[in-house]
Amino acid sequence: ENQLENAEEQLRNAAAEVGCLRKQKRLWFERMMKAIRRGLFSVKKLECEEAEKKRACVAAEVQAVVAEESVIIARDSSFEGFNWNSVDLRGSMID
Repeated sequence: ENQLENAEEQLRNAAAEVGCLRKQKRLWFERMMKAIRRGLFSVKKLECEEAEKKRACVAAEVQAVVAEESVIIARDSSFEGFNWNSVDLRGSMID
């Protein structure tokens, strides 16, 4: 009885692992097909392209917020004469 339970547990574990491997294989296939559709022939290049696109989106979002805040600050007389060159931008996300 104990041997049967152990064998059934091993079977369940193996089936779960096979399921995970099939899912992983399907995901890799989908990523590779996406890369090929974009004219890329490696997933690494696809990942680089997607990372660059993400960075560009973040930069655009930050730029929009800065532009919006700049308009607000321009209307606020308490910032008149403020030296923006004194602001340290090191470590900021914007180049």
